[in-house]
Amino acid sequence: FTTSLSIAGVDAPSDRIIDGQDLTPTLTNSSHTWERPIFYYRGNQLMAARVGHYKVHFWLWTAHGAVEDQFMRCPGQYVPDLLTHELKDATDSPIVVNLNLDPGERYPRFNHTNIIQMINGYVE
Repeated sequence: FTTSLSIAGVDAPSDRIIDGQDLTPTLTNSSHTWERPIFYYRGNQLMAARVGHYKVHFWLWTAHGAVEDQFMRCPGQYVPDLLTHELKDATDSPIVVNLNLDPGERYPRFNHTNIIQMINGYVE
């Protein structure tokens, strides 16, 4: 809503609280990075968190049948170490994905302590 108002050149109503962010800079400038954390839940379980270009997976799991059918992610490819039949705790060794370089999350990265610590700062 806020983005639509900005693009239209209209001010947001002042008689109510508008809970939204103007994403116009992100849409019009490919170098703009969204630095607000995004949290991914499955039920009450925090599965992953994203800040900027980086997403950290704390728990791994996929929909039933997605692994057999190899139907998951943008290119529809199976991703080893990221898609599992059963819920897998990865909190001791979270998996990092750089969504700027790998938007399909096909190439998980490990041992990126600085990125994990940065995102954990938002999670805690």
